[in-house]
Amino acid sequence: MCVFELSREAASGDVISIDLVPDYSLSELYKITGGKLDGVLHKTLVQACPFERCKNFCFAVDRTEDFKHAQVTAGGVPLSQLDGSCGSRRSPGAWLCGEILNVDGDCGGYNLHWAWSSALCAVQAIREEAHK
Repeated sequence: MCVFELSREAASGDVISIDLVPDYSLSELYKITGGKLDGVLHKTLVQACPFERCKNFCFAVDRTEDFKHAQVTAGGVPLSQLDGSCGSRRSPGAWLCGEILNVDGDCGGYNLHWAWSSALCAVQAIREEAHK
């Protein structure tokens, strides 16, 4: 999930720095663990990250995937161009929802929730318009 969150901002060549144990200072962590991260971090991280670097673990972004592999997309029609029913202010009679709009939620189902909720809002408005 954290990689998905970073991918909206990161680009090839960027350097990412992560505090792998944010709740403790390095000296507090040393007192607790004796300088060993086994059981504190996943074994793969323990192998890749010396104890001294656990507060500033850095890696370079070598690439991001293309649109075909995207979980969500950013950009689209600004929400300011819609009324409260997801109707277009520029094109009356058109309703917009989901990923055509400039909404980029956190990972964890929020983008799906937005797609369904905005679609429901638009459908309700379209039904009301049809029954006038």
